[in-house]
Amino acid sequence: MASNLSVFRLDGVEHTFEAVQPDLSGKDVQRFSYGEEPEVIAELALADGSAVEIHGYAEHWRKEEVAVGWTDDDAQLFHAWIPAAKVRRPSAGEWHGNFVSR
Repeated sequence: MASNLSVFRLDGVEHTFEAVQPDLSGKDVQRFSYGEEPEVIAELALADGSAVEIHGYAEHWRKEEVAVGWTDDDAQLFHAWIPAAKVRRPSAGEWHGNFVSR
């Protein structure tokens, strides 16, 4: 499993997380249709052991994990595989993410 530390800013606060690329060989990975990725709210584990709520788009998924993409305060695009139990669909008016450029 490859990983590296990534730093992003949300609401003026800098956060660091370990971007882990899981071994997906032989796994059943699904992809949402381009342009139809659903808005999601996810709890992202940070390198210091805390967590932050991110508002992004679900791009890929498998039973155990969802690949979420989001844009930070500096318009930088980030991606993370997040446990499926930590990702949910927002209720009406709850999502306040930014456009994720592709």
